[in-house]
Formats: sequence, C-alpha cells, structure tokens
Amino acid sequence: MASEQGQRGFARAIPRPIRQALCALLVGLPIAALALPPLPLGSPPFALHRPDLPVYPSHYAVAEGPSGRIWIGNAEGVLEFDGEGWRLWRLPNHELVRSLAVAEDGRIYVGGYNAFGYLETDAAGTVSYRDLTAEFAGALAGREFADIWDLQVTPECVYFKALVDLFCWRPEDGATRHWKHTGRFGAMARVGGETWLQFRGEGLRRRQGEDWQALGPAPGPRELLFGLLPLADGRVLGFGVDEQWWAFNREGEAEAIVLPEPMPAPSSLESSLARSDGTLWFASANGGVFELQGDLSAARRFQLGHEFLSGIAESGSGGLLISSDSGVYHLRWPSAWTLIGEEHGVEGSLAAVAAWKDRWWLLGSAGARPLNDSGPHRAVTLGGTRWAEFGLQALHPLDAGRALLARARKLVLIDQDQAQPLSPGFSYPRLLVRSQVAPGRVLVGTEFGLRHVDLGGERPSLSAAARPDLAVRLNSLVERPDGSVLAGSERHGLWRYALDPASGSWQGERLDVRLQVACGPVASLSLVGMDDGELLLSTARGFWQGTPESGFEQVELDGLEALRGREEVLRILLQEGEPRFAWSHYRVLERGESGWQEHPAGRLRRGAILDARLHGDGLLLVSDHALLIHRPGREAGAQGAPPVRLREVWVEEAGRGIRHLPLAPEGVPEVVMAGGATYFRFAAIDLDQPGAMRYRGRLVGQESGFSDWEPSNAYTYFGLAPGRYTLEVEARDSAGRISRMRPYTLQVHPRWFERSDVRLAAALLFLAGLALTLRAAARGRTRRISRQNALLEQQVVSRTEELAEANRRLRTMADLDGLTGIANRRRLDEYLPIAWERCVQRGRSLALLLVDIDHFKHYNDTQGHLAGDELIRRMADLLRTGMRRSEDLVARYGGEEFLVVMPGATMEVALELAESLRAGVEAELGGTTISIGVASTRPGGALTEHADLVALADAALYRAKEAGRNRVEAAPGPAPPPRKG
Repeated sequence: MASEQGQRGFARAIPRPIRQALCALLVGLPIAALALPPLPLGSPPFALHRPDLPVYPSHYAVAEGPSGRIWIGNAEGVLEFDGEGWRLWRLPNHELVRSLAVAEDGRIYVGGYNAFGYLETDAAGTVSYRDLTAEFAGALAGREFADIWDLQVTPECVYFKALVDLFCWRPEDGATRHWKHTGRFGAMARVGGETWLQFRGEGLRRRQGEDWQALGPAPGPRELLFGLLPLADGRVLGFGVDEQWWAFNREGEAEAIVLPEPMPAPSSLESSLARSDGTLWFASANGGVFELQGDLSAARRFQLGHEFLSGIAESGSGGLLISSDSGVYHLRWPSAWTLIGEEHGVEGSLAAVAAWKDRWWLLGSAGARPLNDSGPHRAVTLGGTRWAEFGLQALHPLDAGRALLARARKLVLIDQDQAQPLSPGFSYPRLLVRSQVAPGRVLVGTEFGLRHVDLGGERPSLSAAARPDLAVRLNSLVERPDGSVLAGSERHGLWRYALDPASGSWQGERLDVRLQVACGPVASLSLVGMDDGELLLSTARGFWQGTPESGFEQVELDGLEALRGREEVLRILLQEGEPRFAWSHYRVLERGESGWQEHPAGRLRRGAILDARLHGDGLLLVSDHALLIHRPGREAGAQGAPPVRLREVWVEEAGRGIRHLPLAPEGVPEVVMAGGATYFRFAAIDLDQPGAMRYRGRLVGQESGFSDWEPSNAYTYFGLAPGRYTLEVEARDSAGRISRMRPYTLQVHPRWFERSDVRLAAALLFLAGLALTLRAAARGRTRRISRQNALLEQQVVSRTEELAEANRRLRTMADLDGLTGIANRRRLDEYLPIAWERCVQRGRSLALLLVDIDHFKHYNDTQGHLAGDELIRRMADLLRTGMRRSEDLVARYGGEEFLVVMPGATMEVALELAESLRAGVEAELGGTTISIGVASTRPGGALTEHADLVALADAALYRAKEAGRNRVEAAPGPAPPPRKG
C-alpha cells in the first residue's frame, strides 16, 4: 500500500499542463477544445399543485400569504394550501371568489359574487372571515353588484371594484366611500404612488383627495382596458378589448405601440403582473405564460399546458404562482435549469445530444432533430429532421460535412447530408470516441464489445467484431498511451481491449474479478481517466481508484460514497481533472465548497437520465423525453429550504375539553392534563415538487431521539405526565435541504388535588386532626369512642384505596397476554373501537396490520410446544419494538396471529412499517418468516365499522399466504370520505 501511495503522489506531482495532456490522451478527447455553439434557453421548471378537495375545478385568482400559505379564489369559496393540506373557506352566500389581495398586516382580502371582505388568522392559527358587504348596505339599497373583478390595497383604502360599483373601505377606522359609474369601470392600478382607474367611455382618472380627477385633456382609449402595468421608462402599459397595446405617460396621453414577438393579442390574456425585478408577466386562456422586458425590448413565451390560466402572483420562495382550472402552477424563473421537451417539438424517446455544423442536435427514436433558437428571448423549437434515421444513439462529427451516426443496429456515415451504412450487418453501436493514439481512428463501443472506424481510406470502414456472440455492452471508454482501451460495461464489469494486427479486431479480457473490484449483482461499471493517469471506477458497490498494473483501492470521494443509494451506480464527470458532478438514472449531485449537494434535476427529468456532459461551467442532461440544461448563477429568489411552520396545537384539558393554544406564544403555555391528547400539526411547502416534503420530530421530555423521516405532518401524544415538553421538528424537501421549526414548549400541570403542596397540606391536616382526637380521648369515654370511630372510618378509606389499587393491577393483568406480555384480545377489543371513533372525529386515517407466523403448525409439531411458545414470545418482542409511536398497539389476535393498530397511518406509512417488520423478523429469527396483510382507510367513509377494516386486513393476509408467504399484501382501500371545508 505504501508503494502504491508513493506512485500516486509522484503522479500528482507532475506539472498540470503535462497531466492535462496525458488526461486528454486517456479519455479520448481533443487536446484543443472545440468551439461549441450556444445552447438555447428552453423552458423553466414548473410544478402543479392540485387541490385534494371535492370542489368545482374552476379557479380565478391566487395569492401568497405572509406565512407562506397559498390562497386561491375558487368557484365555491377560498382555498387554502399550507403545503400538506387543503381547506375550503366559504363566503356566507356560498358563492365564487373572483379576486384576492394580501395586505401587509396578513389579511387576505376577498372579492366574490355580491360579497367581499377579508380573512384573518388568530394567534391559534384559526381562520375567520369578516364580511364588509353590510358596510355599504345604504349605498346599494338592496341592489346586486355581481362580481368583484379587482382588488387594490392602497394607502388611502382597500378598493373592491365591481362592474359599475367601486367600494372603498379604510381599515384604520372603518370609513367607507362608494362610487358608481353606469358606463362601467375598467383597469385599476397603482402608478407612481397614485391610484389610476379607467372610467369606460371617459378615460383614465387618478384619485385626488376624496374624488377622481381626469389625468389630462386627452381621454385616451374609450374601450375596456384589462390591465395597467408600469414600464421601465415611467410610462404605463395598457391593453384591452380593442386588441391594441397602449403606452400612457403620466398625463394620461396614450400612444399605440407594437410589442415584440411572441406577445399575443391582448384579448387572449387573462391576468397580468408587474414583477419586482421590472419584468411584466401575462397569463393566457390557452396555457401560455409570457414574460415581457420592462423596456419592451424582448418577450418570451412559456407553455404550461393548454388549460385556462386565470391568475398570476409573485412567490416569496422565488418564481411565480399561476392559478389554472387544475390548481396552482409554480414556475421558477429565472432558473439555473431549463428544459426542452415535447412542448418544443421533442418526439419519441431521446438518447443523446451532440453539437455539429454550429447547431445542437437531439438524437433519439425520431431521428436527429436540430435545435433552433432565434434569440435569447425567443422560444426554442426543433427543426425538421434531415435524416430519416430512427433509433439514433450517438453522433460524432468528423469534419464540417461528415459525421458518424450510431443507429440502434447499424453505424451510418453522413456525408454531405447523405446517409450511408458502413457495414451490411448489424453492429449495435452505442459510443463514438475519437482516438488520440491513432488520429485516423474512431473507437466504437457496441453491445458486443469494442470496434473502430478507420478513416484513412477512400471510404471509412468498420472493423470486424472479435466475439459477435459475447454480448458486452460498453458504456465508457478510456484510451491508454500504448493503444489499449479500458472499457466499462452495463453488465460485465471492467474490460481491457488490445488491437490484434493480424485480424484487425479488438481482443478483450475481463479485469474486475481478478483485480477484486466489487461490481454488485448486475456488474455495471463505468470509468473515467484522472489527470495523473489513474482510473476512477464507479459500481453498485462504490468507487475504486488506481490502474490495472498497480491495483485499485476503494475511495470515499469527499463523502460521495455516504450519499450513494443502495446499489446506485453514480457516474462521474470531471472538471479540470477532479470530480465535479455525479449522476445516476434518477438524480445529479455536484461537489461545491461545502461538499456534495443534490441538484433539482432529479425532479425535473422526464423518465430516466440517460446521458450527461459538461458544457462550460454547466451541465447537459438527456432524459427519456427531455433535454435538461444547467447554467449556474441564474437562479433567483429564495433558495433555502422551505420553512416548516407550526399550523395547529390543541390539548384535551381537564374540565375544559379541547383547547387550542397560540402558535407563537409570548411565554410558555400552561395546561392541566387528565390523560387526554396533545396534538401538533405542522407543514412546509415544497413548491417545486408536490408531496415531496418529509418530516421528523421529537417531544423533548417524552422522547430522546428523532423519529424517522416520514410524510406525516402531525403528532398526537396521549396522557402526558406533569412536566415541561418541547416539540422539535425538522423538514426535508425534494432537494434534500433541511429546515427546522422554531421549538414549541408547553408546561403540563397536574390537577389541583394531584399537586404536591395540596397533598402536603392534606397530610398536615390529617396529623392535626389526629392530635386533636388523641387529646379529646383523655377527656372522656365519649371522646374515645368518637376517636375510635374516626380511626375506623380512616381504615375503611385506606382499605378501599388498597382494594382499588389491587383492582387496577388486576385490570392491567387482565389486559395483557399471559404468554407474550403484550395486549391480549380483550384489550384489543376495547382499544380498536376507541381508535376508530377518534379517527372519525379528527378526519385521520386508521391502518391495521394482521401478522401471521408462516408454517407455525409445522414448527410446533417438529420442535415441540415449548419451542413454539418461545417463538411466539420472541415474535411479540420484535413486533413491539418495531412500533412507530406510543399510540400504536400490538395485540395477540389468536394463536400465532398478531394485530397492529396504527391510528393516523396512511397506507404508505403502514406498508413501510409492515415491510420493516417482515425484514426484521427474517433477519432476527433465521428461517422463520411472517406474512402480513395491511388495510388502511379514513373511518366514516365507505367503511362504517372497524370490523370491516379487520376483514380487509384478513383478506390481504390470505392473499399473502396464497402468494407464497414471507410477504406483505395491501388490501384495496375504499374511497376516502369528503373532508369538511
């Protein structure tokens, strides 16, 4: 080992220019970097968050509150989304909500149909609605005003704009104003500290004092204006039904202007936004989103689908929120990652990307398609295919007019746009690498080993295959100075190839087994050449560094090994001779100053990641159906982990029932418990990937360690003893970023008669009474009889307490199984209905695991009943120690069967625990295995009795036995009941 380290130290002492030249020779890349064409921009990443409530799928507005919650105007009211759950807040008239606005004090102003007001949240997180419509009853005199089309929160008041009515309400003192314009109102906006409003048929006016004054002598457009947006030069952009774009100066003078492509006609736009960075944004009725530079110099279109986009708002976490009929889109822009997919013309499945003829080409099942991009703010498109060569795997330029194309089965030469096969038979090429040892040669990695193309003759020719019967698919090549080639393969480990001069074919030998490089069960291996001449190998068992001559040793790669998934093969990309990126078929990691971090590319991909290559400081990723482009330094907005916030806390307090506690108390809340529940709910919003948040927590004072990461965002604790408790919660988003909730502390006090001072006072009082009784006994027989009666009564009380304690102990013994020490059938029959009812009241799921020891009768018959009893005891211990939390119950169901009751557990959580129990039993008890049937439902829906859920778990257990035992089977779950708004 010392000699190997010395050799590596010597290699790293080689000057960098020499090492780079050597590395270029090893990896088969040209020493002088080729100038690559600029990459098109593509579309930014976006995610859709869909409401899980049974509401009418029609949305009109979106806003983000100060605590990160998303609010949506819906056909049935206001939808609230906190990242984990949706709630519906109805207006008193149960009508639609057309417009929303967020004030600095946290109020959510709401404009509906014949109603308007605001939502506010109290200290305990409870949302309430205050209706302001009644404040204008006198002005309306019973008349309807229909929709509130626009809301503006201004320093002078909050404006609610209907078709012919404008309502003004001042939060400071509740003062009101009302205006009516029979010609109807148009667009309304804040411009340079003033409020502008279009009086249709008359022109634009500004609020001056208590009334509206005309902007200038010129009335401007008289047709309806949809929107008014500030421009970079101080003017205002207007647009409306006349299909014309207008620029207004501060005096209201209008000038018709033409906007750059691809801005559409104004009539197709549904909402607009002036973003804080100066850009203007528009959402259309056909799924298009448009970005317009504030100086009107350029525009860009993004396509989110083909549905109606109704509202647009800026997100505090970076990017934009856009409401649609389906839900809310989160569009992250600017973004370091952009995507080119089916919305740009990508067809079929992709395999690779290549640069040739000053253009980028996408290769795949639909052939070679060039990327066209006419400018930095124009939408990217794909040009028509020049070659009808389907199933393309790679393209390698030879010169300005010639290139090699790797098809699914054949290698093709493109010469002056004409395709010519290089061999009559099938060659199955996959990799094309220019040789540095023999410049007139291109190495070809195929599914049957290594071949090459000879460019020296009149016409390029493909060498013969050495072993056409040996299916070794190569995925990486490193050419060595002596002309030999080392290759990684998909299923056959590491290979070394040498060219046989006599036959002109490559002869290969497998090296990984001899060199003791562990590859894993599939034996997938990829390799890259380092600056110092060594190789870096990646397998499902880790990373190895070295050479075939000196041997390989396993390396950690600066902590990358600890992040590698089980049997995950992470392929390495080098930059300046050092590992920079690592990627597998589902994710990408980058090494920075703080170590390796996972990129969001994993959640943006469409299908598996097939190929990756560096481009400057960025990265190109080819997935099955999209090209992902990474340009570092373009990300905008908040990039930290989404904050996790407490949403609800309540306790079942003695004598008071359920009591909601403040979420951000000034001190420590104090509660008096009597064996009831304590409930915490928290949430964080991962706008980039719905449903990706994971949580773990602990209640300090009750639990020593954190729970496992799980999707559950609520904890319930029963019967907390007197003391101080602190809830600590962490959240992890889809990028692996972790945020921590502000700890929440509460103090649990005993009931008054359980307090130590009360008990001490009672004891002192008893002693004083006893002393008085003894003193009175000396005064006469009557007093002695009274003292004896008092003592007798006290003995009766004491004996009664002893009997009560004995009864409690007997009850505890009656609830336990005599063999295993866990809950027996009697305790199970008591607990299951209670758990069912609690889940009904709180809208939580309930899961059951029915566990059976496989082949127990055979074990009992062959090993004896004592061994069978011992096996049941050990099984009970394993099940008991594998539970998640205190409210889960493990009971002996009968014989060798056990039932696990899991309040609050979804099917996903229950299946995860069941598989953990099954694997734990198999590992701990040798040849003994278990079968588990899992059922989960939200009580009160399709299932009305807990016995039905037990029957579902029993049916699932029966299927597990029929399928071969030692497995987990899930019962098909009934539809969940509708959740209350």
